[in-house]
Amino acid sequence: MIRTFLVILALTLTPVTPAFASADRYVDQALNAQRAAHGIHPVQPHALLMAAAEAHARDMARGGFMSHRGSDGSNVAQRVKRAGFCYRAVNENIAMGFRDPAQVMKGWYNSPGHRRNALSRKVTHYGFAAVDRAWVLVMGSPC
Repeated sequence: MIRTFLVILALTLTPVTPAFASADRYVDQALNAQRAAHGIHPVQPHALLMAAAEAHARDMARGGFMSHRGSDGSNVAQRVKRAGFCYRAVNENIAMGFRDPAQVMKGWYNSPGHRRNALSRKVTHYGFAAVDRAWVLVMGSPC
């Protein structure tokens, strides 16, 4: 009984992102399912875009803000270059406060600008990160 209580307590106190261990997989599947439904090629994860997304998610979570502009004044293009990704096309979706990846993906698909980014034919790769409740999806095509 005590063990069960401790497990329940641990699950209750675990931060949102680690508790949803398959967030990356969910976003990959949901993103590519939407793209397929619109006849658009799938996108693949890219380590450098993941790094750029994670850096911005950490920045937003640490600073308690939601913006496409980083705390240092950077924009998505500057952040992906900083991560070492040479791009031909790049875009970014951000969100704050959603509890799980299903909610954030639904929110992005209900927003015309975010949906347009997710369904862009110009991008071939993506990076996704969630830190606390700061969510970032960076999409791009390499040089």
